[in-house]
Amino acid sequence: MRWREALAVGFGMNARGAMEMILASIALEHRIIDEGLFVALVVMALVTSILSGPVMSLLLAQRMAGSKGPLALSRS
Repeated sequence: MRWREALAVGFGMNARGAMEMILASIALEHRIIDEGLFVALVVMALVTSILSGPVMSLLLAQRMAGSKGPLALSRS
């Protein structure tokens, strides 16, 4: 796997915003974390979720344009 593909897979696996926000809410409710850390976790979840699609598209653009490999999309 090339570095661009590996980076795209890693970035896609990092975008799990809904689960992070649920866990942060539970931790805040049980006073495991304070409001400052809660805000930081929610902002991080939102940013990684919003950026995951565009970053993966940029990283895989060359692969999708000219490759017939397993990650190439068929254009019908």
